[in-house]
Amino acid sequence: NSPWSKLARFIRPKIIVTLGRYSMAKFLPRETISKAHGKPQKVGDVVVLPVHHPAAALYQQTLRRTLEEDFRKIPALLKEASQVPEARHEPKQLGLF
Repeated sequence: NSPWSKLARFIRPKIIVTLGRYSMAKFLPRETISKAHGKPQKVGDVVVLPVHHPAAALYQQTLRRTLEEDFRKIPALLKEASQVPEARHEPKQLGLF
């Protein structure tokens, strides 16, 4: 059990907004940030909203609008957390090389 897991059980958040691919991988290990950003998924009892890391918008100005749009979804998600679909954990086909 990681310190984060213990803290999450204590706090019991409705939503977790992951900033970037590394924090997203904790909850959605088979996803890529470019495909998953802005798409909330339920993982256990918590809604996970992956977003690009804010620093990414400093390096790629095109991500700024995307990041802002993703953050604007948070208030509605807090109201509708129970309606978010469960994350799909489909097996990933691995290549030989």
